[in-house]
Amino acid sequence: MSTFSTKGGLYERAQKRFSVSDGKRLFTYSFYEKRKLETLARRARPGAGHQALAQIAKAHKLLRHYTMNIDGLAEAAGMDAWHVESNPTGDLTLTTV
Repeated sequence: MSTFSTKGGLYERAQKRFSVSDGKRLFTYSFYEKRKLETLARRARPGAGHQALAQIAKAHKLLRHYTMNIDGLAEAAGMDAWHVESNPTGDLTLTTV
């Protein structure tokens, strides 16, 4: 599975697809404003992997799901979103989105 910085990951693919010197530029306002990336992102739909994970979760067979979910497609496929956050005191809180 590719991540942001692995070989063939999001940053590397962004460099090729959008002709940027650094894939991290995808997350700058100037790039967003120039390319209107939001338009493309809004067209995205959950894929087979998202659907499969949602079915496994609904069957209560999914024990853990670690993700760098930046697109909301897991939730669009029907998965519950749980977020673990740390507050300033270092305590962890678990919230459902």
